[in-house]
Amino acid sequence: MATKDLINTSEKDCTFSDIKFKVKNYLPLKDKISLIRSIVSGCFIEYEEGIKYYDSIYKELFKVVYITEFYTNVKLPTTTMDDEGKKIRVTDVFKAYDSLMSGLFKEIIKNIPDSEIEFIDEHIDNAIFEKERSIENSGKIEVVIKKFLNSFLEKIPENMDEVIKSTIEELKSEKFLGTLKKVVNITQFNKGK
Repeated sequence: MATKDLINTSEKDCTFSDIKFKVKNYLPLKDKISLIRSIVSGCFIEYEEGIKYYDSIYKELFKVVYITEFYTNVKLPTTTMDDEGKKIRVTDVFKAYDSLMSGLFKEIIKNIPDSEIEFIDEHIDNAIFEKERSIENSGKIEVVIKKFLNSFLEKIPENMDEVIKSTIEELKSEKFLGTLKKVVNITQFNKGK
């Protein structure tokens, strides 16, 4: 028996309120990973440049929409977005979510094996935990660096150009060059040259 025969990739024909659709019995692991990453990516909201936070409402929103997209052939509402001058069609996740909450999503979930949903839920939670930990750690590093740079910048004189020019002039002065020659001579004498 071939390995391919062991995987049940069948689809169920379902109906909800005159809407006919198919639900996959099993989603290949590669697709599950993509589904989980899409959900996790969507539930972290950027509130300041480079700083994100977890939003459980977005987790619910993207979980409902992406499970529907990955497991069924249900056509979800779309919208047009501008992507670097190109118009592209994308799922309107808010309209899709509202449409699915009419009871359609409950029907979809009822027809997906529990083991599939449990796997997805477990790995979404694990991925969220890891991402939060990563964000927390990077936030600590960013804060430390930011504080250091701010204190450093506070100590830099406003007339930095003048300070640099005067330092260069001091380095060129006869007094500094004479002192430098003495240090070199003493060092060579101590080495026995």
